[in-house]
Amino acid sequence: LVASNNPPLRLILGSMVYDLAMDTLKARMATWEEWEAVSRASEKAIPAPERYGV
Repeated sequence: LVASNNPPLRLILGSMVYDLAMDTLKARMATWEEWEAVSRASEKAIPAPERYGV
């Protein structure tokens, strides 16, 4: 792991913890997908700061 060319920022160790982390991530992603339209619409409701992206 230490000599890896691309070490993970976070490493999940153990089957039970891995399963829990994946279940949690899937639940979060499902919520984000459910609310995607609201999230994307908020860009139109709140103007970007001046010179944003310049």
